[in-house]
Amino acid sequence: MIKASQFILMFWLCLFTQLTMANTKATVFWFDELDAGVDPVQVRYLVTTKYLRIDNGGLQDDFILFDAEMKIIYSVNHADKTILVIKNNNWLKPKYDFSIDVKQAPLEGAPIISGKQVQGYKVIVDGEVCTNIQFIPGMYKNEMNILKKYQMTLSSQQIRNLGNTPEHMKTPCFMLDVAYNEGGYYDLGMPVHEWHNRGYARYLKEYKSQNIPESFFQLPKDYKKYSVGVSQ
Repeated sequence: MIKASQFILMFWLCLFTQLTMANTKATVFWFDELDAGVDPVQVRYLVTTKYLRIDNGGLQDDFILFDAEMKIIYSVNHADKTILVIKNNNWLKPKYDFSIDVKQAPLEGAPIISGKQVQGYKVIVDGEVCTNIQFIPGMYKNEMNILKKYQMTLSSQQIRNLGNTPEHMKTPCFMLDVAYNEGGYYDLGMPVHEWHNRGYARYLKEYKSQNIPESFFQLPKDYKKYSVGVSQ
């Protein structure tokens, strides 16, 4: 009888361990994203201590996986069974030949969220607003650090493509907000509304902590990896 009880106990302990190991705690952010000429879409950001996954919430959707430790972006396409790989090249900002004005202040009449006043952050070049962010100061510092690393890695690809970018597109706002965007606003807090000069906007709709299957942060095994001009 004792042996049978011990067996049952060991079985449930193993099952509990497997269930625990199969999930990881993540912070889930839901955004409405708008791009110039494109209908708004709902986008989900899953952020752990090591990874960021961006998708539309469906298991069969294409997705982006960012390894924050290695600073590598993987863009997964199920239809083609391919994975685009973008690596951070530890770029540095150039010296600009235009003036940059950064303004930050609490927003009058803005709501109090989690006991904190929503603040505004603007980047202005020669009188033109390039970036306009509304954020809650100090919230989700670890998660915002992951998003900042993602943005810096994304900019690595933009910098590599500068040679193929038409000269008329290389405006001061493009250079600041697209090519050399280091995501410094993530140091301030959690953005609830973003507007960028290039026609992109993002609105935070919901955020919460949730247990997510670890498989969400794994890449398909048999997909072909490639970088721009390079297959792996």
